[in-house]
Amino acid sequence: MPESPVNFGYRTSNTYEGNDFYDRLKNMGIRSNADLIDFMHKTNGENYNWNGDNWARQFRSDVNQALGGDYSDANIRKTFHTKNGWGGGFLGGGDFTDFQNALQTNAGVWNGMYERNLGNYVKNIDWSKFKLYKQGGQLISRNPVKRFK
Repeated sequence: MPESPVNFGYRTSNTYEGNDFYDRLKNMGIRSNADLIDFMHKTNGENYNWNGDNWARQFRSDVNQALGGDYSDANIRKTFHTKNGWGGGFLGGGDFTDFQNALQTNAGVWNGMYERNLGNYVKNIDWSKFKLYKQGGQLISRNPVKRFK
């Protein structure tokens, strides 16, 4: 799909709601803030082999968006509320749960803002410029170059 000439903001396809979140992170080698820093640095480039995993690609993009490119331990702790206790914590969730909750919240905010901006853009389009006419069973715009079926 071609890029829109209008930037509606950031959007993610990951919701981070699944019960497989912990397993996905562990399979990517992420078990601590240091592992996340290493993951972000080693995947920073086009030569990294993603093995066709769209979820991991989107995850990396989402983490980068949240951190603003600053992969420091201090920024990870501040952004995702992690304390580097990824294996423990009250009721066993620890930083995995904090990390997942932060990503879920970000995904909701990003996608909500994107949808709002898109809706506002569509609402403000001057639709009078796009008058369509039926001719021989086809919709034809006033612009003879564009034809719609």
